[in-house]
Amino acid sequence: MPSMKLAFTLASLAVALNAGAAPGELVKGKLVGGGGNDDVSVTILSDQGKKIEAYCVGKCGDWFVEAGEGESVKLNPKLKGKPVTATIATERNAGRIAGPDDDERFQFIKNISFGK
Repeated sequence: MPSMKLAFTLASLAVALNAGAAPGELVKGKLVGGGGNDDVSVTILSDQGKKIEAYCVGKCGDWFVEAGEGESVKLNPKLKGKPVTATIATERNAGRIAGPDDDERFQFIKNISFGK
């Protein structure tokens, strides 16, 4: 049978590991913009009329086209206005976005799909 000290240590570790994981907010709306240089984001106009910008970090698929000069991209115009459902969480950067410190917090897409 584990000691109380071991049980307390394991419980504390479980709480600490889950503290950084944000459950996320479910957002339904339409894609209204997006793009970027090193890191891409999308802008969603929620059904409640709120504009939400969140970084994709590999969650948005092949949704972007070249924006012109340089390496910047923009949301494929064919996708503008399409209904989406997304889970968005505010989390530490943790090296996902080039430039900002790891401890800075941003909105990230956790999952996203097209609606009907």
